[in-house]
Amino acid sequence: MKGLVIAVAMVCLASVGCEKSSDPVGDVRSIELSVGSAWTYRWHVEQYASDGTLVWDTTSQFIVVVSAINQTVGMYAGLTLLEARDQTTPTSTSEIWYAQSGDRLTEVAYRSPGNTPIVLPKRSGVVPAHLPERLALSPFVRPFALGLIDAQASPSDSLQIRQDPRVVYVYPLSEGTAWVSFTSPFLQERVVEGYDDLPGPGGTYHSARIRTTIPTLAPGLQWIDHVSAQGLVRRRFDSWVSVMDPSGTPEADSLHILESIDLLAH
Repeated sequence: MKGLVIAVAMVCLASVGCEKSSDPVGDVRSIELSVGSAWTYRWHVEQYASDGTLVWDTTSQFIVVVSAINQTVGMYAGLTLLEARDQTTPTSTSEIWYAQSGDRLTEVAYRSPGNTPIVLPKRSGVVPAHLPERLALSPFVRPFALGLIDAQASPSDSLQIRQDPRVVYVYPLSEGTAWVSFTSPFLQERVVEGYDDLPGPGGTYHSARIRTTIPTLAPGLQWIDHVSAQGLVRRRFDSWVSVMDPSGTPEADSLHILESIDLLAH
């Protein structure tokens, strides 16, 4: 697919083992966000044609840093600013402003969201140097292709304040907690299915297992995030996604997409 700037954004089922836990004391009640806190992640994606042929395979690392607190953007005050940078292109930076209260974490503003895989607002972005001829569109990319979002109306270097702030987490992240993350440009719903103890840098992370769905846009797609009090630990997406031409028209074929984000250091 040529001439289309794509920010691929998706995630999914866990592919490595974990120990299940039902300890309610471990419910996540906030995410630790202090200036200087940093997370390093490995991001990997593979796309396979229906005959099993590998269409695209890429891996990178990126770092997310809390760069400031008590920021004011528009009508919002007391915000925390996180910056994400791909370690191979450190000059390409994404910025996200969050409001964290006693009962939720909400994304309210952003700048350059497609430059790097963003961690907290369940999104990852990449623009490969050479796009394959046919690339499956994720549920986050499809609105651009269908004209639901005007990419030209939101320049990548301009600050964007969300009219529909995205509710990233609702605290405490107890089993059964469910919420609507946002409704525009499409509906995204999230639910905490339980807790798993995952190995990570420096020890074991007691993590909420959160399933995300987009029922009005792509009912068959869903992904899993594991989130501890230290932030996102792991993300998995494993699904067949329709291939679409540059006009947004689905083709007959589909691609099998495997995407993962794993915490390397914190």
